[in-house]
Amino acid sequence: MSLAEGEAQAVGYVKQLKVPFVFLANGEEVRVWEWEREAFPRAAKTIYRQDDLERRIATLALRRDPRTIQIDRRIVERSYQHDCIDAITEQIHRGRRKLRVEMATGTGKTRTAAALIKRLFEAN
Repeated sequence: MSLAEGEAQAVGYVKQLKVPFVFLANGEEVRVWEWEREAFPRAAKTIYRQDDLERRIATLALRRDPRTIQIDRRIVERSYQHDCIDAITEQIHRGRRKLRVEMATGTGKTRTAAALIKRLFEAN
């Protein structure tokens, strides 16, 4: 059975057991999926140890939704920068892990990134 075929079965199990993540393994590769937060499973070297799982669960309990954190207006002042940060944060909330931002020269990419990072740090 491929990992893709096992995903649907795994989602059924995690919903029934009410656990935040699941490991998918087929003897050749291992993937971990925080199914409520991530759109897709990601590669893992191995299944996590018990203490690692406990730490992850404790971390999940402390996390806040980054969309609820205010953007620091001392870092970014322009409305399009706020729109960019909100759009990125929404995609992260939907489980996207890889995003790219394109902005013209002089539009404040560095400051936008700094404000986004601050928002994400405050959420975690």
